[in-house]
Amino acid sequence: MQTTKSFISSLLFLVVFSACQKEELTNWSPAENLLHGEELLMDIFIQSQYLNEGYNTYYQDNCAALHSDSNNEFTLVYDFNSNCNFPNNGRPRFASLNILKNQPTQYNHRTVLMVEYYELNNYIFSGKVNIDIAEEQDMKVYHISTENVHIKHKNNESFAWSCQQKITWKQGSHTTYFLNGNTAFDDDIYHVEGYSTYTSHDGKTYTATIITPIEKNTSCRWIQRGVMSLDLGEKDKQMLDFGDGVCNNLVLISVDRWNKAIHTLQ
Repeated sequence: MQTTKSFISSLLFLVVFSACQKEELTNWSPAENLLHGEELLMDIFIQSQYLNEGYNTYYQDNCAALHSDSNNEFTLVYDFNSNCNFPNNGRPRFASLNILKNQPTQYNHRTVLMVEYYELNNYIFSGKVNIDIAEEQDMKVYHISTENVHIKHKNNESFAWSCQQKITWKQGSHTTYFLNGNTAFDDDIYHVEGYSTYTSHDGKTYTATIITPIEKNTSCRWIQRGVMSLDLGEKDKQMLDFGDGVCNNLVLISVDRWNKAIHTLQ
């Protein structure tokens, strides 16, 4: 009888332990918030690229107001609604950014984005984004760092997000709007390396490291390739797989024997 009770107690412990372990390992919220941050950052980066590459006039003529305070400082306010003709991949955006160009750094020069608000799919990104511009092997490289970034959903609490990443312009750098028209918006491919960090409202921090470079093609509104490893503490990790090049917003999260496909921003 005693042996039977001990066996049952051990079995109950294993069931409870396994349930708790699954609940911890399959907590998808950190992954989802890190992925939202990654999508928002890439969207902001590409919009700043359009400005850096000389599309100032196009901004002024299409759903945006661009004010130049000096040779190197701009204030960009735009309303990319559903009726906007700007090549925005079908994504309505509402934003106000103060852009400081050609700030001296150890690299060739720095662009600083002071993001008052950047709204996409009901997520609002605010904070400071530093973009240090250099060249490596005849390709433009952008070293990205963030300061005091918070992301808030209109119907939820905000969370802190940060990153240290390197973006390499792999394809499309030789086409411009002035020479190639609107096709210049759709032929760019960027590879992203580095890591990002998400801090929940209760102070718990999670870090995701890019182990296979993220690929962003401007002909698609979403990230299409790449794998990130999300550290859950101890030895537990979730793998975040953006796919094999198909243009969709699905990301496969896998851990141990569990997995889930989630949707990132629309």
